[in-house]
Amino acid sequence: YSDKEDGGIAWYRLTDIIRATIMFDDMEQMYRGLEEVVKILTPSNIREFNDRYVQPMAGNYRDLQLLIAVDEHVCELQLNTKKMMTAKNTTGH
Repeated sequence: YSDKEDGGIAWYRLTDIIRATIMFDDMEQMYRGLEEVVKILTPSNIREFNDRYVQPMAGNYRDLQLLIAVDEHVCELQLNTKKMMTAKNTTGH
C-alpha cells in the first residue's frame, strides 16, 4: 500500500500478516456467519469491514473482509464461500 501523502509505504495498512479465512457452503451461510462474528466482537474491535461481494476487487475476486484489533495487533478475517475459495486457489486473485 502506498501512502497518499508522501508516496511512501503505508505500513499501517499491512494487515494480513495474521489472517484467517472461514469457509462456508454458500452465501446465505456466509452472511449468517458474519452476523455471528459481529455478535462476538465489540464494535471497537472491528477496525474495517469490506463486503467485496458488493464491491469486488480487480479480477472479480470477492470475500467479506474484517480487520480486527486483537490486543495491539490488527488481524484480517476473511469469510468466503467454497466456490470462491476454489476459484482463488486455482486462478488466484
